[in-house]
Order: sequence, then C-alpha cells, then structure tokens
Amino acid sequence: MIVKKRAVVASVVACVLSVLGFAPGTASAASNPYTPTGVCGSSYYTLNSMPVKTNSGATWGRVYLLYSSSTKNNCVVTLKSSYVGTKTTTTAYAEADNGRIAYDSGNFAYYAADYVYAPGSCVMYGGYVYSGPNSSGTYAYAHSDWGWCD
Repeated sequence: MIVKKRAVVASVVACVLSVLGFAPGTASAASNPYTPTGVCGSSYYTLNSMPVKTNSGATWGRVYLLYSSSTKNNCVVTLKSSYVGTKTTTTAYAEADNGRIAYDSGNFAYYAADYVYAPGSCVMYGGYVYSGPNSSGTYAYAHSDWGWCD
C-alpha cells in the first residue's frame, strides 16, 4: 500500500510541476517549423549536414550546407532542435577558400542562416546553439573540415 501511495504522490507531483513549467530537462521539445530549403530558397539543395552537439553528446540542432547552381551561392543554416521558439544565441557560418565569409549570429528562436558566394572554391562551415541569450549558458556546436569544392 505504501508503494502505491508513493507512486501516486510522485505522479501528482510530476503533473503539478509540469503544469507549472518545471518539466524535466531544460531544452524545448517543440518541433522546428523551418526547413533548410525553406530558409535558403527553392533553388538550393543540401550538400551536407552535421548534428550540433554539446560536449556531453546531446544534439541541440543541425547545421546544413546548401548550394544553388543558379546563384553560385552556398547557404549555411543552423536549425535548432532544442530551445525551439526561445530566443537563444544561434550561429551559422561558412568560409570559402576565396576569402569570403558568411556569418549570422544573434538571439534567434528557430535558426541562423547566411550566404557566401563561392564559385570555384572549397568551403568549410559550422554552427552553434546556446541555451541562453547573448552567448550565455551552455552550448552545442559543429564544425566541418574544408570540402565541397565547386
């Protein structure tokens, strides 16, 4: 009987905490409504993507490298999968070996994205997602080597 009472009490406490906004875990479980092509444009296709991970291995997003043969631009997008809908520091960057750099960073709710003109160049890219605004809290990151040479 005591075991059943403890289970009931634990369930009630969990429900109350959940209603009050103290659900287990700190990262939002909301789904990101954006897609890489939706952000960059319909002429872009994905060349590569990487998970954006914390040092402990938790995935907080994904960073994508896209390309458009009509514009000769690469587009880099960091889509959040944690803290979705909450404005936390989110960064997307790409660098072409022609010296051009794309960099977007700010307190964003869903993604960061930018373009780099890189015909005939190799590209490296990456992204960050922080747990708080203004680069506060813990963070997750991804960074590629050079590749995707046009």
